[in-house]
Amino acid sequence: MAVARPSIVRETDAMSVLVVADSSDSIPLALRTQAEKAVREAVARKERPEDRMGAVTVARDAVIAAMTANAGEVTLTGHVGDMQATDLAAGVRMALATQPGDTTARILLLSDGNQTAGSLEDAAALAKAAGVPIDVVPLEYQHNNEVLIESLRAPTRAREGQSIDLRISIRSQRPASGRILLWQNDEPIDLDAASDGLGYAVELQPGANLVTLPVVADGSGAQRFRAVFEPTESAMDSVQQNNTGAAVVFVGGTGRVLIIEPGGGAECNALATALRDGKIEVERAQPETVMGRGLAFMAGFDAVIIANLPRWSFDNEFDRGLHSYVHDLGGGLVMLGGPESFGAGGWLGSETEKTLPVKLDPPQTRQILRGALAMLLHSCEMPEGNYWGVQVANSAIDALSSQDYAGLISLGGAGYGGGPATKDGYGWGFPLQIIGDKSRAKDAAKKMVVGDMPSFTTPLEMILDDMVKVRAGQKHVIVISDGDPGAPPPELLNDFKAAKITITTVLLAGSGSASLGHGGPEDHRKMQAIATKTGG
Repeated sequence: MAVARPSIVRETDAMSVLVVADSSDSIPLALRTQAEKAVREAVARKERPEDRMGAVTVARDAVIAAMTANAGEVTLTGHVGDMQATDLAAGVRMALATQPGDTTARILLLSDGNQTAGSLEDAAALAKAAGVPIDVVPLEYQHNNEVLIESLRAPTRAREGQSIDLRISIRSQRPASGRILLWQNDEPIDLDAASDGLGYAVELQPGANLVTLPVVADGSGAQRFRAVFEPTESAMDSVQQNNTGAAVVFVGGTGRVLIIEPGGGAECNALATALRDGKIEVERAQPETVMGRGLAFMAGFDAVIIANLPRWSFDNEFDRGLHSYVHDLGGGLVMLGGPESFGAGGWLGSETEKTLPVKLDPPQTRQILRGALAMLLHSCEMPEGNYWGVQVANSAIDALSSQDYAGLISLGGAGYGGGPATKDGYGWGFPLQIIGDKSRAKDAAKKMVVGDMPSFTTPLEMILDDMVKVRAGQKHVIVISDGDPGAPPPELLNDFKAAKITITTVLLAGSGSASLGHGGPEDHRKMQAIATKTGG
C-alpha cells in the first residue's frame, strides 16, 4: 500500500462566479443600477445551492463588494474610492485572489471597456493560466444630445479693478440653448442686469462655441471663477456633470500673509502685529477653515505661516495643496518650530517636507533610537473594511522615518521578499526590517491575502518573538481588524507589557447589513481590552 501511494480525490461540480463590475463615472448610474439588478435576479434564479457568487467593484482601485458565498444580496453601486479612473486589470486580479479553492471558478466582467490604467490583456492571461474563463457583458450606452464646457480661459494676472475677459469654450452635438452662470469665489455674478435671474442666455450651434464674458477683477489675491452651463431643457444635455469650467486669476494688491495657528492660540500675536506695522495685510485662521477653502484661497496670499501645528491637523489634500502652492505657484512658506512642528509633529515624509529648506529625517550618522512598528492586518468580510484597513496601514507607514523598523503580518501573508515561513497559516507579508523608502511596505499592505482570521493569538506571538530581538527605543503594534478573531490570552498581553511593547487597535466596523455581524459591541470591547491592557 505504501508503494502505491494511495490518495483521496474529492470531485465537485460546484461553481463560483466572480463578478467584476466597472463602477467608474464613465458609466451612467442608471446603467450600473440596471446591471446590479440583473446580477441579483441571476443569483435569485440559481438552481444549485452549492454554487456561489462573489463580487468586486473597480474604478481607480479594486474593492471586494461581496465575499464568495452561497447566498447574499450583492451591491455593485456602492464603490468606495476614486471613481475618476478605471483599472479593469486590478479587478480581474482581485477576483482571482478571492476565488475559493474548493470549487471551479468563472469571472463575469461588466464594463464599457474604457480602461485608463493597467493592462486587461495581461490580467486575462493570468486568468487563462489559472484555468479561470472570463465572460464579458458590455455595458453599452449612447449620448445623442451632449453639451460640455471644454475650457474656461482667463488671464493669469490682473490689477485690482481691471476689466478682464473670460473665454468659455462650449461644445455641443446638436443645436441647444441655455444660460451660463458664473461665480467668483463662490459668490454669484449677475451677467445680465437687464433680465431676470443671474445667467447669460446663449444659443449653441453644433460643434465648438466660444462665449466671451467681461468681468471686473474685484478684490486682491487669487480670484476663482467658475462657470456652469444650464440647458433650457434637460433633454438637450445627457450628462450634466461635465458642464463646469474653472479658472483662477491672481489679482495684485498689497502684500498678504496667512497665519495658520491652533485654536485659541496667542503665540502669534507679536508676529501678526509686526507684520501689520510693516504694512502687510495679515489673516489668521485655524486648520479646518483653511482646509475648507482649498488651494485657491491660499493662492491669494504671498506667504503662509504654519505656527506649531502637527501634520495630523490637516488632511492629505491640504498637504498636497501646500506643496503645490510653494512649488508651482511660488508662494512663500514659513514653519515655526515647537513641540508640534517639524519631525515631532509628523511632517516627516509629507509633501510639505519637500518644500522646506531643512531635512526632517535624521541623518544616518547620528546615534538615535529607532522605532519599531509591527502591523497585524486582518482582512474583513466587509469590502469597505478592507479598503480602509489598507489606508490605515499606509498612513502608519508614512509616519515612520526611513531608519525605523516596520513589518506586516496577516493570515497567509508569508513570502514577500523572502519572508519567514508561516506558523499555523500566518506569515510576515513584509518581514520586520528597516523600512527604507517605504514603497515595498506599502506594496505588501496592498497585496494583503484575503482570509478569515480565527484568532489573534498566533500572529501576536510571532510579532512578540521578533520584536524582542529588535534594538529600538520605542516598540509598537497596530492591530487592524473588525474584531471577529478570538481574543489573545491575558498572559500574552502581559508579555507585551513586560517587554514594553504597546498595542493600538483599529476597529473596522460597518453598519446595518453591510457589517455582516462584525464590528459590534462585543468586538469593540475585545479590541479596547487589548489596547488598554498594553497601554496602546
